Amino acid sequence: MSTLRRLPWDGPEGKPAYVPEGGHGEITRLADATEAKILTMARVDVKRARSLAEDDSVSPAELRLAVWYLASAVEEAVRVADLRGERLPDLDSEGAIR
Repeated sequence: MSTLRRLPWDGPEGKPAYVPEGGHGEITRLADATEAKILTMARVDVKRARSLAEDDSVSPAELRLAVWYLASAVEEAVRVADLRGERLPDLDSEGAIR
């Protein structure tokens, strides 16, 4: 029985979508690319939020929008971290792979 990799998008009806772990097919490549894009966009949002935070002329509305984008970026980055954590080997208390 092979293990499954949860994909960074939901399937039909909002349920998690999976692909066999260790695959090298088009879906796996698309999932890898999607995760990379999510992390790249999070880095962009962090830079933008820091820039706005340092600008004394920024309006409260602009700051609220920046916070919203930053919160969304953090949420998506955490999702990627969770997905990647699910793919890590299960380790015993001494750090050996079970």
